[in-house]
Amino acid sequence: MKKIFLMTFLFISLNIYAQQLIGNIEIEGLKRTKNETIKSILKIQEGDPWNPGLVELLEQRILQAGIFQPDFSIEIQQRDEYVDLKILVKDKWTLLPIPFFSLSEGEASGGIVLVESNASGRQHLAVLTSVVDAYGGTFFGLYRIPRIWDSSWDYLHSLSFDSGPTELLDRRGVSNLGSFNQTSIKTQGRFAYNVNDALSLGGELGYKHRNLGSVVGFSSSWEEENLLLTGLRLQWDNRYIYPLFSQGIKVDLHGGAEIAVDDIIWSSHGKAFVNWVPYPWVQGQIFSNYFVTSGNVPDYLLLGKAQSHRTLPDESVAASTFVGGDASLEFRMIKFSFGSLTIPVYVEGGNFSGLEGDDLWYWGLGGGFRFYVDKVAVPAMGLDYQFNLNSGEGNFTFSIGQPF
Repeated sequence: MKKIFLMTFLFISLNIYAQQLIGNIEIEGLKRTKNETIKSILKIQEGDPWNPGLVELLEQRILQAGIFQPDFSIEIQQRDEYVDLKILVKDKWTLLPIPFFSLSEGEASGGIVLVESNASGRQHLAVLTSVVDAYGGTFFGLYRIPRIWDSSWDYLHSLSFDSGPTELLDRRGVSNLGSFNQTSIKTQGRFAYNVNDALSLGGELGYKHRNLGSVVGFSSSWEEENLLLTGLRLQWDNRYIYPLFSQGIKVDLHGGAEIAVDDIIWSSHGKAFVNWVPYPWVQGQIFSNYFVTSGNVPDYLLLGKAQSHRTLPDESVAASTFVGGDASLEFRMIKFSFGSLTIPVYVEGGNFSGLEGDDLWYWGLGGGFRFYVDKVAVPAMGLDYQFNLNSGEGNFTFSIGQPF
């Protein structure tokens, strides 16, 4: 008899519990963030099914959003078959200015990065970067709209401007191949569909105006181009970001084409990037790119420092293809009350080809010191020594507020 009564009681309780719905959702304390934004973050609406475990899930989503202060509260009130929610939460200061300065081989560069993670009060990301050095200046702006109309689509738009002289070195980094003055402006938009929390597929469309002086040492050159930019991107990112380091894997595959508007000339390019972080203090990277042209355009690619390679010269390196990678370790040596002192060491290598029809392997070593302020991923100060094994030359780089 007791068993029958207990089963009947559980059945009635579960039946009543299953009928409970979320009633009124009252949000107080916000000044910048829109109410629909926090509802989208919490992923709840009036009329959704209710269960007691939802409170803990809502608390986790508020903390993970990164735009609210941690001293919040969630109050619940029973009302017939409804459960009313009252959420008391305050906005957090989300504008982060990051000034930086770098000195390497007697040449200085500096600028500022402004990062706003709650633009328009809708959790949009806005980034503005301005860099000035001996070779000119660069401006870059980015605006990202996540989860458009609460869907699985993201939109990102970027605008960049670059102007100044550029020197070309061969792949050994020892011979000057010539120089030119470059001015370019680019605007580009990208839609991405989020398959899940880690995987996204996207397409890009943009426009670029580029003005280059004649390049010494090459038979083919162009002075001015108007380019239509197209591309496809696949990105898988399952990294967990710690206050200081990250852990996980990020894969970014990108292929695209540049089509000249004035003449039917096109160039295709592609990039593959894999970032592997098995532990917070261990990081490895593998990256590659290719460049193919058709028509009267140069048969080389200006790689800059070839992605994140640090032991290459500061000037651009001329080649049509590059495949490379690096591995690095960063050890926390001293923990202060307000920060940490770390020692990074890394080895990197790559293969350049296409400039003269032959291949060349490149190797480099480096290490140094970094100082981090707690909960800030960008080093507050750093000193690195990079050594190019091919040229047998090395140099020191001192930096404030900028990762190497």
